[in-house]
Amino acid sequence: MRWWVPVRPRLLTYAATLSAAAIVLVACGGDESREPASCQPTGTDITISAVENGFLFDVDCLAVPAGRGVDVTLTNDNWETHNFTVLEEGENSLGSIHRFIVTAAPHQTATATWEPIEVGTYEFLCTIHPSSMNGTFIVAQP
Repeated sequence: MRWWVPVRPRLLTYAATLSAAAIVLVACGGDESREPASCQPTGTDITISAVENGFLFDVDCLAVPAGRGVDVTLTNDNWETHNFTVLEEGENSLGSIHRFIVTAAPHQTATATWEPIEVGTYEFLCTIHPSSMNGTFIVAQP
């Protein structure tokens, strides 16, 4: 009685190739660290969009001048609800304190006016998809 099943050499080759590919993909996975953001304030009106295909914002860095209110427009070209929130300085997780938030339903646009923010570097994200929809929000002296 045979207790093992003969394996074809071609099947072993396929299995080895798939295993090697899986190891390479894991090893080459994205590095979550980013270079420091370096965008400059362009005014007090900011517009950010959730792209149509995928869970991404169209920018990964926004900047506004300190001491002024900010008008935010979130355009959601996606099929799911998204939001745009700025976390307290030094916070970078979903359990963090949210300074401001604006939410847009699928294929809708939402606007909000935020009060002035102190000089600093903050994180922004979508609380629904924070691992892929995030970036840096810089408040700089005018």
